[in-house]
Amino acid sequence: MLVPASSSVAFAEQLDAAGVQNTLDVRRGVNHTYPVIEGPILCHDIQLEIFLPILLGGGARARLTASARRTPLWPPAVVRLASWMSPFGSLGRDIVRV
Repeated sequence: MLVPASSSVAFAEQLDAAGVQNTLDVRRGVNHTYPVIEGPILCHDIQLEIFLPILLGGGARARLTASARRTPLWPPAVVRLASWMSPFGSLGRDIVRV
């Protein structure tokens, strides 16, 4: 089972209380493997969405959109099945569709 999002929220609150700068990004239907496996396979790269604006500034979103791959590497149904079978948590019907 995945660690519940409430654990991440509590941890971020403890970091805040200790004066540690942090950013919490909780997304419905996203498990531990989605940002590195399922997302990129389905043409949704969360890591690029987060890091490109930091690296490239304001024009990053337009560059990401212009250069994005439009065709998934695998059919979404296959990715959902693989995610459902993953020991790191199931995306099930909550898979992010882009």
